[in-house]
Amino acid sequence: MRRIALFLLLAVVPAAADSSGDAVAIGALRDYYRTLNPNQPGIESVRDRLVPVMQKLSPRVGKSARNVIRRGFDKKYKKDLAYLRCLCEILAAAGKPGISTLLKQYKKSRKDVPLCRAIAEVFGACGDEHALSPLLQMMYDKRPSVAATAVTGCASYAKVKQDTRKAAVKKMVDRYIKVYDDAAGKEPETVQAEMYQALKPAMNATLRAFTGQELDSAAAWKAWLGENLSRNWEG
Repeated sequence: MRRIALFLLLAVVPAAADSSGDAVAIGALRDYYRTLNPNQPGIESVRDRLVPVMQKLSPRVGKSARNVIRRGFDKKYKKDLAYLRCLCEILAAAGKPGISTLLKQYKKSRKDVPLCRAIAEVFGACGDEHALSPLLQMMYDKRPSVAATAVTGCASYAKVKQDTRKAAVKKMVDRYIKVYDDAAGKEPETVQAEMYQALKPAMNATLRAFTGQELDSAAAWKAWLGENLSRNWEG
């Protein structure tokens, strides 16, 4: 199956020969297939070659590249987290279609907490504003560490345009209030209390980045947003 996929990928290269990055990607993907074999190093080199060209690929090569990279998440290859994180970085570098592919991988990998956290970290680190929406979805993850990592990642996009920023802040404040209300009166070891304790510092820091305000509670952020949502946040 892998040989067939690579053959199909190579077959589209002549038609896309004028697209910058295609040849680089094909060479890197040849090496990528070798790294899928047990004890074969080199994924970092593959990542370093693919990341700069993922948004320069022709549509057909780009789609094929994303598909074959995603196959590396298959459990049959038994790859460690460092390897999988490189795959995440490659996909995120592809822009909107790669980020969409990576979000699908997150949903498929919900039982793997370390991988889900790595995906959230990569969404935050990639610098592509298309990653903000997936991060806002991931802040509803039921695992406190994953949700908190997603909220922290949102801070990377604190300088998006005003309408997007306001919408993101509203979603975060709504989530913050819900988590606070769920935890009210609960014992510290409960799931609700653990979620609140994980999200509180992440929410305060990220909302501070988006608004410039020094607030430290869900109630304070709700009150501030009620007074300022309709105002101009520029300047």
